[in-house]
Amino acid sequence: MTEAINGTGAQESAADAGNSRVVALDRGSAAAHHRPNAAVKLPGAAASEVRIARDPTVDIERIERMTTLYERSVARSAKAAYDAALSEMQPKLPIIDKRGRGHNGALYALWEDIAEGILSVTAEHGFSLTFRVQPLERAVNVTAVLAHREGHREETSFPFPLDATGNKSPIQSVGSSISYGKRYTACALLNVIAHGEDDDGKSGSKQMSSSAAKKNGTDRRFNEIVAEFRSALNVDHLRHIAEVRREEIDALPFRWRDLARDEYELALASREVSHAH
Repeated sequence: MTEAINGTGAQESAADAGNSRVVALDRGSAAAHHRPNAAVKLPGAAASEVRIARDPTVDIERIERMTTLYERSVARSAKAAYDAALSEMQPKLPIIDKRGRGHNGALYALWEDIAEGILSVTAEHGFSLTFRVQPLERAVNVTAVLAHREGHREETSFPFPLDATGNKSPIQSVGSSISYGKRYTACALLNVIAHGEDDDGKSGSKQMSSSAAKKNGTDRRFNEIVAEFRSALNVDHLRHIAEVRREEIDALPFRWRDLARDEYELALASREVSHAH
């Protein structure tokens, strides 16, 4: 009887021991699975940062400094890629015909024509063009964002008064101003050129290079005109400057003339918004 009892106890002890080993093994497996030093596959610099973070001799300040340096390096590379791609893309951007006509008879390039002409070119060179719109009192602020696939982006923003011409409804006024804003901000970012019917299609083949413009003083005259527009104190002052400079602006080569007129329209819109407030 004692032997039977002892035998049974021995079996139970063996079973308990086996179970204990199983539990221990399970715990060991779980511990191995959750070990803080278990290998984790991370790409490139991220893996280096994790190894540094696990080093008990490394302090947080050092990690932050290294992270800052890494981010700066990435940003510089992205900016260099952006500049190189933009330089390669700009000569391929088309000149846009001005098919729209404003209430005062002035010609302008339609946003749909601009978009059709530029978006396939920007995509080919790794760029995307997006817009942000912020409603203001009697105006909308339109921001164009040109982003490159390597991560860098540039943006330009400008307020545009609500377009109340032509008996537009409030919604139509907002939509017209947004379209207007897209035209100007996109063209400003990309330096897109538009020419009108009065050019007889000839100006497109007569673009003046930057070096030629610098040599004959065109860029200097253009910059002086733009500087005066941007420094105008109010709407009346701006209009006076435009009137005084009218002949000089009309004498500029078409590309520079259109850019000067665009600068005037932007300056005028800005001062009209400021005056309304």
